[in-house]
Amino acid sequence: MSEGTLGYRAGDSVFHRLSGASKLLALVLIFAITMSSFDTRLLVAIALLSCVALRVSRVRLRSIRTGW
Repeated sequence: MSEGTLGYRAGDSVFHRLSGASKLLALVLIFAITMSSFDTRLLVAIALLSCVALRVSRVRLRSIRTGW
């Protein structure tokens, strides 16, 4: 497995300082809520919150798209 696929990138944001367990728990909760909801407003709100979280974490979109 190459380092670019699941490598660690150091950062100093709120999300970088969270523990791995809390990030995993948040992911599982968001996944469960979105899979069990048929309310479009809730799904749009979660999508917008995800975009805000991506912006706050200061992760470059290119690193997500290409894996580098």
